[in-house]
Amino acid sequence: MTEVPEIDVATPAPPLPPLFTLPPVPAAAPAAPAPPPPLPAFELTAVPLAYPWLAVPELPV
Repeated sequence: MTEVPEIDVATPAPPLPPLFTLPPVPAAAPAAPAPPPPLPAFELTAVPLAYPWLAVPELPV
């Protein structure tokens, strides 16, 4: 028979290697691009000629 070595339970086990590693996180995220300029106000009279039924007639003053 083979002898089984005694296990010393008082000695802590060596640390296990990590299962996986995460990539490093960048220190600062790049700045967001500037927002686009605001769009001009929509005018009801500026309707393409392809949709004449949407055009608002000008009222006489």
